[in-house]
Amino acid sequence: MDIPLCYKCHTEKAKYKTRLQLVCEKCFITNIEHTFRCTIKNCIFPKNGEPLLICVSGGANSSCLLHLVDTCNNPLKTTKMMKFLPTILYIDDGSFYNISTNQTEAYLEEIQTKYSMPIIRKTLEELAPDLYSRLPSNPQPRADMIYLEIHNQIVNIAKQNGFSKVVTGESASRISAQVLSGICKGSGVSVERYANSCIELDGIKIGRPMRELLDKEVCIYLHLQKLSVLTKLPISVNPYPTPTIDILVQHFLQNLQSKFPSTVHTLLRTASKLVPRPLEGTCSICKGPKDEPLCPLENFVNKDETLCYSCHHLINP
Repeated sequence: MDIPLCYKCHTEKAKYKTRLQLVCEKCFITNIEHTFRCTIKNCIFPKNGEPLLICVSGGANSSCLLHLVDTCNNPLKTTKMMKFLPTILYIDDGSFYNISTNQTEAYLEEIQTKYSMPIIRKTLEELAPDLYSRLPSNPQPRADMIYLEIHNQIVNIAKQNGFSKVVTGESASRISAQVLSGICKGSGVSVERYANSCIELDGIKIGRPMRELLDKEVCIYLHLQKLSVLTKLPISVNPYPTPTIDILVQHFLQNLQSKFPSTVHTLLRTASKLVPRPLEGTCSICKGPKDEPLCPLENFVNKDETLCYSCHHLINP
């Protein structure tokens, strides 16, 4: 059987199929890097000589993010240098995921050697000493609390170190799953904030330059560039056998995406069109708008004026 040619260059044989298009290896890499450059310019627009904080967790998305950031500034990889000044931020949450110190040290040493960027390393226990005592026992609230704490600490570290712009590695698949699971967990008022390519918290701009990339494309790019990752099991996998809402929604979207390739981007475009309601106050946990119950059936048993509807149920599952 004849292998079809790449839809872009029409000379090389296609090796991968993404978004119903057959593409060769070289054109695939070029497309990913071009999409990333366009997105980072549109969402956060780092200026010449401006410091930029790159948040890395060791997962597939953040490892891909780090490599793509390097392609923007490495003279061996591009002739159109963006010339911002990247610094890596690694918040070590290995104790929550049973990651040994040796694994973490080996990963950080590898990326330090490969990219020659300064690294700010902080442990989650150092940043939030009382986090263990505040974590719920249920897997979903536990995972949500860790996620929110890490993102709150990212903003604090950026302010302490003089950064006004931060980038994180959420892909389109990850953001779309956040949108749907957020609605399921009662934080629909924050959907517009989840879906945007750039949000602002306490004067810090947080950009998501991988918002146009699917998980499938990230995995192929990792494979082609031979990038290493720091494997972390979801909190719900070990020791809890029951999957969380996040994992169920993620699997649901993956099944839809495999049958209808425009599912994820259609969801993101629709969510981005939502207009947030003008609400007073900010939730003390998620830093999002503080909403109120809409009917008597939603009234809280023990109401906390500093929390939004979703975060109230987060600490009172």
